[in-house]
Amino acid sequence: MARPREAPRSDLGARRHPHDGRAADLKPATTLEAILAVNIAEEEAAIRGYTEILESLSMSNVILFQTIQEIIRDEQEHFEELDALKNPKT
Repeated sequence: MARPREAPRSDLGARRHPHDGRAADLKPATTLEAILAVNIAEEEAAIRGYTEILESLSMSNVILFQTIQEIIRDEQEHFEELDALKNPKT
């Protein structure tokens, strides 16, 4: 009986998900300004994390590549919405 082939290994699974909150990483915030600042920083970290993932992918994996691009667009939109709340236009 033939042994099943192992799937190629990737370091992507070892990476921490950008939104993977751990108790040690939580930043308490008690004012609206502090809450917005924490959330903006988290969105920036998510954008950086997903961008790193995107840069490590092969263009031959079109569906995954496009999915990560869409996630980055969503994170950028979240960042812009939070930034607009922090800096409202008068």
